Amino acid sequence: MHLSTAGWVILILFVLFVVSLNLNLIFALRKKHPKEDWVDRIQEANRTAANPWKKEDESFEELARKVEEIQSAKKPTNNHPSE
Repeated sequence: MHLSTAGWVILILFVLFVVSLNLNLIFALRKKHPKEDWVDRIQEANRTAANPWKKEDESFEELARKVEEIQSAKKPTNNHPSE
């Protein structure tokens, strides 16, 4: 393969660009998820698939508990004389 000097420079710059891009992606991925590996992500996906509405159910249960507390606090006492 016969390339001119400009061709070799362009080829080398392209290879350096691709290598640096890959290294940057690897380092960014390691910084973003230092303790989490692919097994953890698959297990979390499995838990989510088994119970997709878990977070919403917990939120509704907490809301129901708070409403019940408020309603029990506002219950009128039977100390008022009836007519």
